[in-house]
Order: sequence, then C-alpha cells, then structure tokens
Amino acid sequence: MTVPRIAITAIAFAAALVPAAADDIPEAMKPIAAAARIFALENNLQDQIGVHDEDEGHIGEKFEVNHAPGEKCTFTLRHRDGPIVETISFDKLSDEYRASRGAKYAALTVPGRAGAVCEIRGSTKRCSDQLAMTLFVDAQAPTELDLAVRALRYLAGICPAAALPF
Repeated sequence: MTVPRIAITAIAFAAALVPAAADDIPEAMKPIAAAARIFALENNLQDQIGVHDEDEGHIGEKFEVNHAPGEKCTFTLRHRDGPIVETISFDKLSDEYRASRGAKYAALTVPGRAGAVCEIRGSTKRCSDQLAMTLFVDAQAPTELDLAVRALRYLAGICPAAALPF
C-alpha cells in the first residue's frame, strides 16, 4: 500500500503535537497513556491517543487500552467493548533496546522473558519474549522511534525491568 506524502506529513505533524500535551496529563494517567502510545506504534495505528482515566485509554474510535485486572505493569489492547487482541507485560521486558535504523524506517526490538507480548486471535493465543516494532523515522523530530523510546523509558521507571540471562 502506498501512503501519499501529504498523509505522512500530516501524521508526523500530529505525532509531534501529542508529546507536548504529556505535561497536561495527570501523573496517575501517564502509564496508560504510555502503554497506549506503544500499542499504537507497534500496531501501526495512526489514530489519536486519548486517556479516559488511570485504567483506560483510547486509540481512535476502534481500540481501548486497559490495565490487566490486578496487574500494575500488564496492559491490554482490545476492540472497543470487545475482545482483547493483545497484552504487553512491561515488567517482562528488559531495559535493553535494539534499534536498526534505515532511511525511512527503524526496527526497534525490546527483548524480554516468555509471555512478554501476547496476541490473541479468536481462541488462539501466541506469546513472544520480545516487543518488536517497525517505526517511521523519515519525519521531523520527534520521530516514531523517539516517541516509542520515550514511552518505554517512562514505563521502565514504574515497572521493574526483566533480567535477561547472560
């Protein structure tokens, strides 16, 4: 699929505006906002991110991000009022990031422990020990890579990083 350059420019401009508003978010709502940012970037969802309260965020009109019940560092992505489609346990991810940057895109990988990221399709649940994202970097700062690293660093400050074997 080819995305018109004007659409890419508009997306980059909108993404640049959102981080400035982070200072306006109450401290208790920042974890859900950071998790929503990661889900949006990982799934290439270009919709506006909103925060309803400290346990619920939105990505456009179609998706909702919530804390997993009883879990401080596990978040779920679901269709609005529908089934969960993905979970990320930030306390199962390490604090190591691997970025491979190209001219327009960067691959960002965060290694972790088993079950760090799980996708649910119907009755099938597939889990991985890493978070992997392809991010658009051919834009003015902050790029998607900058935003992802910023959100991951914030979450690492409230969720203990998983220790990886030597």
